[in-house]
Amino acid sequence: MPFFPLRGAGGPAVAEIAARHAATPAQIELAWLLRRSPTILPIPGTLSLGHLRQNLAALQIELTDAEFEALR
Repeated sequence: MPFFPLRGAGGPAVAEIAARHAATPAQIELAWLLRRSPTILPIPGTLSLGHLRQNLAALQIELTDAEFEALR
């Protein structure tokens, strides 16, 4: 199970891509993990319903090939 797969905050690339998608950096990181491999099952932790909704919204984010590669 990956822990901080994009090194925590992910840097400026994550922030830029998040802004383009009107998403949070965490949503972009989850979208990246989901696209990376069908055998990866992210298990994000949360203590609130709001964060759970944010995590689930990452399923709707489709990263372009260029965005995916920029986050590698």
